[in-house]
Amino acid sequence: MQKATAGICFSPSGRAYSCTPRSANRFLIVSPGPEVLQARPELSWVPVVGANQYVISIFDEEEVEPSKVATVAALGLIPSQAGYVKIPYPFPEALTVGKPYQLQIEAQSNDVNQPEPIVAKVFFQVTADQ
Repeated sequence: MQKATAGICFSPSGRAYSCTPRSANRFLIVSPGPEVLQARPELSWVPVVGANQYVISIFDEEEVEPSKVATVAALGLIPSQAGYVKIPYPFPEALTVGKPYQLQIEAQSNDVNQPEPIVAKVFFQVTADQ
């Protein structure tokens, strides 16, 4: 999976496009990409300015409700030089090889000027567990 760098980001399909990673109105998931080689993949995303926490949800392909949910405080997340934050897989249960998933990260803020959470989503599949 290619990683975002200053001025260049990658869509879930791997296509490069110009972006500003620290932009307050651009929230995107950097990894995982469409194909994952670990059943416990690292997660990374461009942080949202003003977010105080992120709710990370993983949905099985046919599920309406998430099968896994974790909350991560924004305070301890330090963006890389490329402008994104990275965390280890936050759930005790590994993902199943060959099964499609949707990752949703919701940035939440106590700021009255941002009353609605900002959400980014990506679809992926674990193709191997190395």
